[in-house]
Amino acid sequence: MRRLCRLCSGYIVTVAASLAATDYEDFTIGSEGRFDVFKNSDVFGGMRFSPEHESRESPDDVSGAEPTRYYKLDGHAGTSHRVFEISLGF
Repeated sequence: MRRLCRLCSGYIVTVAASLAATDYEDFTIGSEGRFDVFKNSDVFGGMRFSPEHESRESPDDVSGAEPTRYYKLDGHAGTSHRVFEISLGF
C-alpha cells in the first residue's frame, strides 16, 4: 500500500504605481492525496482555498474604492485504474 500527501501554497502581491487603493494581496493553500487500494487501482482527492479579487476590467467589478474580494473553495475526488500502460480515471 502506497500513499501520497502533498501540501501547496502560493502568495501574490500586486502594487499599482498610480493608485494605491487598487493594490491587493492574494494567497492560496491546499492539499491533495492519493491512496493505492490495489496494485493498479487508487483513489485520490484534494481541496484548495483562496481569497481572491475581481479584476478591475471585469464586468462583475462594483467600481468600489478597493478591488472586490471573494473566497474560492475548490475540491476534487476520483479513482483510477491502470491496465498495461493505460490509465483510466473517473
